[in-house]
Amino acid sequence: MVQGIMELIFDAAYLIFAMTIGIYLIVKGKSKFTKMFGVMAVVLSSGDSFHLVPRVYALLTTGLEANAFALGLGKLITSVTMTVFYVILYFILESVWQPDKKLKTAFRAGLLVMTAARIALCAFPQNDWFSYEGSLLWGILRNIPFAVIGDLEKISIRSNGDLCYLIWQNIISNAVKYSESDSKISIKLCRQSDYLLFSVTNKGESLKGKEDIIFEPFYTTDRSGTEKGTGLGLPLVKKPSTDSEEKSRFRPATDSTCLPSACH
Repeated sequence: MVQGIMELIFDAAYLIFAMTIGIYLIVKGKSKFTKMFGVMAVVLSSGDSFHLVPRVYALLTTGLEANAFALGLGKLITSVTMTVFYVILYFILESVWQPDKKLKTAFRAGLLVMTAARIALCAFPQNDWFSYEGSLLWGILRNIPFAVIGDLEKISIRSNGDLCYLIWQNIISNAVKYSESDSKISIKLCRQSDYLLFSVTNKGESLKGKEDIIFEPFYTTDRSGTEKGTGLGLPLVKKPSTDSEEKSRFRPATDSTCLPSACH
């Protein structure tokens, strides 16, 4: 009984909090990402409720074994909603990565296959959803697609950590230093073929036509907010990124500066 009361308090707090936050993000969110995170929270909490509510009921009444059918049905529904949760998460991460068309097609095909495999494995009677013990073997098998989907969502960099830190720290600090007051700075990490592209975009003085001179030692622009630069940041970035496997390049835009660095 004590366990049932404690789980009731915890589960009620979790479900109410997650559902409330999810609905708030969907209704009040201004960006697509915010709304998608809200959908994820609603899907997760609503799916979990099918498992948690019968569990609390069972603990407070006749016990888990006597309510095996309701618990099994809840776990089955939760397994499906968790699959939907990971699919939404993938599309959020894909928007951040911005992979090229070939990789996007491959990733989505892999996601479709693994999602179908996950749902198909959940449908097999060997899972013994409605028995108290269930099947440990099939519990492992049906989670293999999750592991594969997780690998699709993983971003890893094989590079010199100190050099990457030097490059990224200088580029981000420049974006802050040379941005207009109260303007937005966008930082993205996306996959491009065999590379990860790290880009920082700010709104400030246009550097179009100065692509070469900005990498000269001691060069600074006339405007750098309230803090004057030394003109050594970008030359320090360019040398290690040119000498190593990292590649630094500059891309001007109409009203923004984008300085990407791609790392293996």
